Amino acid sequence: MNAPGIWLVSRRAFRMATNAGPGEKQEGSPPGLPPLFPPLSPHPVHLAAARANSTAFDEFLKGAARALGQAVDRWARLAVLVGVEVEGAFARGGRLVAPPLEPLIIRASPHRMTQQQRYLRAIARAVGLAWDEWARGCSVPGLPWISAATARNGANPESGWSAPLLLLSSSGEAALGQESLARSMTRAFADPRAPHQGPLFQGLASGISTMFLAWMTQARVTRVALRRRPRPGSSLGIAAMGPGGLLSPPSEAALLLSVTPGEVERWSVAVETLEKRAAEVERHVDEARQALAPAPEPSR
Repeated sequence: MNAPGIWLVSRRAFRMATNAGPGEKQEGSPPGLPPLFPPLSPHPVHLAAARANSTAFDEFLKGAARALGQAVDRWARLAVLVGVEVEGAFARGGRLVAPPLEPLIIRASPHRMTQQQRYLRAIARAVGLAWDEWARGCSVPGLPWISAATARNGANPESGWSAPLLLLSSSGEAALGQESLARSMTRAFADPRAPHQGPLFQGLASGISTMFLAWMTQARVTRVALRRRPRPGSSLGIAAMGPGGLLSPPSEAALLLSVTPGEVERWSVAVETLEKRAAEVERHVDEARQALAPAPEPSR
């Protein structure tokens, strides 16, 4: 998942949750971006407090976005799709086998302060459980991704097979929605007295949910070999597909280590494009599945 995108969408949602308004650039906030906390008044004490809070929470959001991006990078390299079956031209079933995401997030965390670690552990717990639920529910929903000739004649294992990840269906995808993630983070943190946890969790849940959908449009299931296994009585036969992994776009997490005005502008344009793609992902899925769905057999 795109780490700069997670950060930018998260901080925008954070500001909306705190009713920060449009705001203006202030000392201590990232280049080209308004602060997360507006000052209560022009008084120097209020200005200093807003600047300190904005800097602290912005650094946490950037660190969390980096950890999430790096964790998904690692997870995608280890994930494999196994057990997909092809009958004739149609692929169905299978499951994603991958390590839990939670420890990968914690391992990638740059946070060292106790309170920051508490927040990050709650975020990692909520995102990890939701991600694992989505992954466990992933399967191929009966689509003609293999040509009839390939299924009939067998295939060279080196020829492989690939398909967009968004065409897989999952019964657990709702767990990665914004509201579901925010509630899970709050439950995992279990400290209602902690300041600003509402905007923090709402912001990160928005960034993760949005960038997850955008990531789904870019990642592909790949390196799946086709092995022919004839089935008695069937001219096309059944093929069992060997294990294959995911081709995932890089998270660009390292870019968050040093933020410049030019990069913020570039990321903002890229995030706007990704958000539009994410907003249309359900329509893309529906259209793709309708286009690939087998035609109904004529009634006799």
